[in-house]
Amino acid sequence: MPTLEKPAIQRELHYQRTFQVAVGAAPESKIYTLHEDIFLPRSTFLRAARSHDWATDETITDLTDEKAKIFEAYLHCVYRDEVNKTYKSNHSHQPLFELYVLADKLGDAKTANVIIDEIVERSKDILIPFATEARYVYTHSVAGSPLRMLLVDLLVHEWDGVAGRNRHFPKQLLLDAMSEYARIKVECAEAEVMAAFTTTLQEQDYGRYHVHNDEYPVSECSTECIYNTEDGEEPMETEA
Repeated sequence: MPTLEKPAIQRELHYQRTFQVAVGAAPESKIYTLHEDIFLPRSTFLRAARSHDWATDETITDLTDEKAKIFEAYLHCVYRDEVNKTYKSNHSHQPLFELYVLADKLGDAKTANVIIDEIVERSKDILIPFATEARYVYTHSVAGSPLRMLLVDLLVHEWDGVAGRNRHFPKQLLLDAMSEYARIKVECAEAEVMAAFTTTLQEQDYGRYHVHNDEYPVSECSTECIYNTEDGEEPMETEA
């Protein structure tokens, strides 16, 4: 895995420039004070919320529809560039799915990529998601999203065929899995089909599920962000 050198001169941070965010529904809502120079360059959502057209110094950004526990896990990812140990040690996909959905909502591509890399890494120890987890992903993501693509790959490449876990999966997930199955059958030579179906997430190219934007371009990614496809399709770019 390539290692990127840090720039010789890094942008100076102004630690007194802060803003507040309200997280969680009342009466359990919590107020967090965040550094502008750390969070606004990363998050398109927070940057838009803090724009001069919408906010004053006293304006509290509203994230009351989010859970404080998940938001604190997001803060850990931003400050440490890693998923916290509680989420790493959990034996289900759901916490990381929820964490990814929050990072994606906030438009923080760098943190979303950190989280999805952790999902890929832990997929060798956790079975494919339950139907409830799959429904959560499809309810909180759009067609073509990296999280949906990862879920499809888990089903196509790593499902052991045990009955029961696939009950009540979203119809669109099953259609997407069938589409991926057909793509492999068409694009791979007959002798390569079995190898393609049994390629695990860890064996595929790093960066396959990454997103990038103006704040976090491909050139700043710590992994090789190239899809493992014949046409050289590049990672998903999102608008700022």
